[in-house]
Amino acid sequence: MKKTSYGLSLIELLLTLSIGLMIILGAEKYFSSVMNNQKIAKSMEDIRAIRAAASEWILAQPDYAGGSANCTSTPNNCISMSVLYSAGLLPSSLGNGLGKSAWHTNYTVSPAVNTTQLKIEIANVPMAMCSSLTRAMSNQALSASCTNLSPPYNFTIIFG
Repeated sequence: MKKTSYGLSLIELLLTLSIGLMIILGAEKYFSSVMNNQKIAKSMEDIRAIRAAASEWILAQPDYAGGSANCTSTPNNCISMSVLYSAGLLPSSLGNGLGKSAWHTNYTVSPAVNTTQLKIEIANVPMAMCSSLTRAMSNQALSASCTNLSPPYNFTIIFG
């Protein structure tokens, strides 16, 4: 009489599990990449909205003279996320910029060192994302960079 066995051997089971693990790891890497790209795209869209709001606000200020880098001059010369939001120029998704970035950190807007320029910053951006944002936005502004030499990094973009 011949005895037949049913079931999986240990090698078959290990092979099946290892193939499943490779599929799961590949999917995780893919979805992680997609999520990072979405965060970059959201940040770029938000920066464009902030820049448009700031331009509109500046044009509506007859006595705007470039502001002050530390925002201590007269109120019409102090641009900020709160001022733009109060004027109804920012979408509700941005609000006053607190905790609204793709990394749930803050957006800020202010005059740059050259007060005729506009500086937009995103706080606490992971280095890889900061570098990607810099590459993506560098051709659209006077400068785009990651500030702070150690974590947390801030993404800074300056428009003329």
